Amino acid sequence: MTTKSSFDFLEAARRESRYKSLSQAGTVTRKKAVAIGLGIIFLAAAGGSPWLREYEVQMEISQVNAKIAALSTLTGKVNRLNDLEKESRRQTALLGLKRAQAGHPVEVLAKVVALLPAGTTIKQFSFQSDKSVSLGLNVPLPIDVARLWLSIDRSGTFQSVNIKSVSLQDKAQEIQLTLRLK
Repeated sequence: MTTKSSFDFLEAARRESRYKSLSQAGTVTRKKAVAIGLGIIFLAAAGGSPWLREYEVQMEISQVNAKIAALSTLTGKVNRLNDLEKESRRQTALLGLKRAQAGHPVEVLAKVVALLPAGTTIKQFSFQSDKSVSLGLNVPLPIDVARLWLSIDRSGTFQSVNIKSVSLQDKAQEIQLTLRLK
């Protein structure tokens, strides 16, 4: 067998150019593959972002609904409190109206004391809710009973004067009066 000992430069140049072209083609292909892979990842992320955002929004909505449910029990209590406050204001106004109409017991007592003749003392005072006043008085003379009757009648504060009994003897006496406010 004979061996060839000569080197073919032309064949070596062809192989070298083919090797360079293959290695350059592989490099370009690798760059293209990386670019395509990154593009696919970007498109997947961009395409999936609306679903991710929708998921986040649904989670926020469920959290808000849970807070609303927790506050709905307070709504009933707040409404009840508002109703009670309105009722309290109404009752206070009604009480003020009743006091203004009926007069306060201290004010009524002051009016009665101003109408008493000299020397007359109050033994018993009772103010009822029906705007009537019961009095137990010690009057020194029968003429003072007449003066008391006239002063109460002329005052315009009371509707009627009801004296239960009067003694005509010239001595101090105890009388019971029932007066009704106008």
